Amino acid sequence: MCGITAIFSYRSSAEPVRRDELERVTERMRPRGPDATGAWISPDHRVALGSRRLAIIDLSDEGTQPMFDADGGLGVVFNGEIYNYRELRASLTRSGVHFHSQTDTEVLLHLYRRDGEAMLGLLRGMYAFVIWDAHSRRMFVARDPYGIKPLYFADDGGTIRVASTVKALLAGGAVSAAVDPGGVAGFFLTGSVPEPFTIHRSIRSVEAGTSFQVVEGSGRIDIRRHYSISGVFRQADRQRSFAHLMKPETFLHERVRESVEHHLVADVPLLRRLQGKPCRRSAIGRAVRPRDRRASHDARRFTRGIPRGPAEDLRCNGPADDRRSEHLVREQGRTRGGTEGGDLWSGWGRALW
Repeated sequence: MCGITAIFSYRSSAEPVRRDELERVTERMRPRGPDATGAWISPDHRVALGSRRLAIIDLSDEGTQPMFDADGGLGVVFNGEIYNYRELRASLTRSGVHFHSQTDTEVLLHLYRRDGEAMLGLLRGMYAFVIWDAHSRRMFVARDPYGIKPLYFADDGGTIRVASTVKALLAGGAVSAAVDPGGVAGFFLTGSVPEPFTIHRSIRSVEAGTSFQVVEGSGRIDIRRHYSISGVFRQADRQRSFAHLMKPETFLHERVRESVEHHLVADVPLLRRLQGKPCRRSAIGRAVRPRDRRASHDARRFTRGIPRGPAEDLRCNGPADDRRSEHLVREQGRTRGGTEGGDLWSGWGRALW
């Protein structure tokens, strides 16, 4: 979980980027990235990139963002993880690309140089990123297919501001906090604010599975949907005739195992939370099997419950599920922790804002 931001004054009439705004936006995302921070403003003060980093892959300073290619023509800020970055890196290396880090962030830079927007079709992972192309004076913004990683923007017709959180955009001081009735209505009708709305009229989310370009002098153009869940279902329906070739339970087992293996890519110890529900037990079970330990040699597991008492109705798991999770943790040589009901609420206000 990192925090990223970008500002682009794409109209000549727009005010130049101010460093104090960039610093306020970036600082507001400190909880998302406690390991490192970075900020860059172009010499003409028309473009800025900022980042708060939570280091997962390549823990060295080489992974600090914003990251630029060798000639400084491409720069990127990136939140997320590309699970197949090693395969993509190998492909780029065979094409003659030289890397100076072990990060998946650098892979994004070189993929964009080689494939442009088509790079999105090669990525497997969760991501939100902004790439600045100084040669063509344009900014490329993209979000992962399922919207796992958040990304928001505010465009006033002369300057576009992008950040990982709504609160960060507001912290900069240049974006209006006026309430959007549509966003509020959507929240009360559905329990969440439907994309691309937010609670604020001037801020919109980058929709899941979409990308767009911001071009100097023109603004936001070429808005594309690079992934469609309905398209996935249509493709599955066309392949229905192949369903008899594999038992459903075998197919599900292999897909879960493959997905968990990809999620184990990290240069830091991994922690798995055992919630006790069948789907979580299945995923953890796949993850701790011997064939997967190669990808995660130092994985820690924990399960946390709320004791019986006034907060009993807040339990996520029934006693039977809790015992099964506890057994799995004990089987892996770990201990089980608990949370007092009062502790659950002690920092609630701070967590909300």
